Amino acid sequence: MAILSDPAIDGALVATWHGWPVLRAATDEETYRRSWAWNDAVGVEHLHAVFAGQPLSHVDGFVSSVLAWLEKRDSH
Repeated sequence: MAILSDPAIDGALVATWHGWPVLRAATDEETYRRSWAWNDAVGVEHLHAVFAGQPLSHVDGFVSSVLAWLEKRDSH
């Protein structure tokens, strides 16, 4: 997978699958930090299940977290 809009999303996927030390060794500092930001903001672990054709295990929790994050962001 390659997300052209921001390679940090790919970085976060790599890190959640192979570990953050692997990403640290494979990328520059800016991409590494943005990968953490993507993972902290919306999480990317759920994408592994989606790409593997498996159902999400905690859909309600994921949706609730994203909505809360979006609402908090809009209130600023």
